[in-house]
Amino acid sequence: MAVCLAMGEAAGIDADHSLKHMVVDVHAIDVQYLRARLIEEGAYLL
Repeated sequence: MAVCLAMGEAAGIDADHSLKHMVVDVHAIDVQYLRARLIEEGAYLL
């Protein structure tokens, strides 16, 4: 279940970021920003 928690956290952070920056294309995700925010939140990334 930890994987589901991590995916949900990433989806929520990206949804918030996308709404703030009016990004509607899921392929235009700012991966570097997302990874940095997840690390800030204490996520474990491989």
